[in-house]
Amino acid sequence: MVLLSTVVVACGGRMPLSEGAMPMEVSGEAVDKEKTKEVIKKIEKKEKSIFPVAQTWKTDEGLVVWFFPDNSLPVVDVRLTFKAGSAQPAAFLGLASLTNELIRHGTEEMNEEQLDLKLDSMGVNLSLSAHRDMAIISMRALSGDNFSHGIAILTDMLKAPAFPQSGLERVVANRRISLERNKKLPNKVVSKMFWETLYKGYPYAKPPAGTLSSLSKIKRKNLQDFYKKYYVARNGVLVMVGDLTEDEAHKKATLISKSLPESSLVLPVLPQAKPLVASQRKHQEVNTNQNHIRIGQLGLPRSHPDYLALYIANQVLGGGALTSVLGDEIREQRGWAYSIGSYIQPMLAGGPWIIYMQTANQTAEAAINQTLKVVENFENDLTDQRINEAVQYLRGSFALTIDSNKELLGYLSMMAFYGLPVNYLSMVDKHLAMITSEEVRKAWKKHFHPNKLLIVSAGKTVKQSTVEHAIKKSAERRH
Repeated sequence: MVLLSTVVVACGGRMPLSEGAMPMEVSGEAVDKEKTKEVIKKIEKKEKSIFPVAQTWKTDEGLVVWFFPDNSLPVVDVRLTFKAGSAQPAAFLGLASLTNELIRHGTEEMNEEQLDLKLDSMGVNLSLSAHRDMAIISMRALSGDNFSHGIAILTDMLKAPAFPQSGLERVVANRRISLERNKKLPNKVVSKMFWETLYKGYPYAKPPAGTLSSLSKIKRKNLQDFYKKYYVARNGVLVMVGDLTEDEAHKKATLISKSLPESSLVLPVLPQAKPLVASQRKHQEVNTNQNHIRIGQLGLPRSHPDYLALYIANQVLGGGALTSVLGDEIREQRGWAYSIGSYIQPMLAGGPWIIYMQTANQTAEAAINQTLKVVENFENDLTDQRINEAVQYLRGSFALTIDSNKELLGYLSMMAFYGLPVNYLSMVDKHLAMITSEEVRKAWKKHFHPNKLLIVSAGKTVKQSTVEHAIKKSAERRH
């Protein structure tokens, strides 16, 4: 079985095309069934245009480059992705994301305002983001002169980011306000609890945004040192998609590669996380009308032969929005949650499998208990029909999600960063078509561990009488 990496987010809202946003990502939105059938027919006819394959090479400095030409629009998208996320060793918590954000705050020759004006005048869009595994720098521009000017600005920025003291102080002040505010937001509280508990003692437990204490200790030199250590050619991948010739792509890749810092330092490999020894239940009181809940465990690494089978099982469980088992049991039948779903978030050192939901405070415990019953008995719900419907949905909807350069850029960047083969997109569909229902059921039975689940919630605890009244009302609704 090939390496496969996928994520599904149900009940509205895609995850960003970074960590957790993988090929076959489906937002849970309805996909036209007739279009899906047409796409599958084209795939089965092996029409080459369905799944693009990038050209790849490596620069002299060690930067991995993927390029896919597409002149259907006069636009070029570029993305640099580095192993420079919060999981990497750093002097202080939050340093990775601060470094990434402040790259945008000017160069030795242009301050932040001048840089913004120059980008706007050229119609160049530049965006940056940092996560646990990675840090990203993306650029979009019209092809031709605009793109060339955009690359010139980008390379100037990469050669000599200013990391101005004034910018650092402003960003830290804003972030401290956000961290204080997050203490009152149940979705932020529950997410922080989940990562800190599931990955206790491992790099993924570190909060990407830092802490109130750590932010106050970060100096300008810390940003410069982190940048010089991690934003190097051999620690990154470059993907270009759009209206560009191969010769132009080679020239631009060389310019970008040579603009990055030089370093001979051998970077560490992240330690693989280990599952919980036993199930844990945690709750934090937050003054809100709803409980935000996460239930999960460690997922499988991309290299595992059962990965795709488990992914399909997750699609049936909670990846298919309203058509999923969780959506039916918790939302449709009982009315306990508007938003509920599950997804796999594969990462460098072992990402999580997560069930998420929001429910009224008075139905929180009942919703958690019913969800646990569903997952414990889920093997019985993995019928041939449900598995086949999930596979057909994924095959059709996946192909429909790579019809824009921007989305293709995200998928190719993920593939390059995680070391997947260039023909991965077509391999996904091939293996979806080949997998059997029995393989899916065996994978679920083998890798789901009901005695090693993490259950966390954030919201208000209510009186037992209020809980009983809410459950009674729910039962009346069903009957």
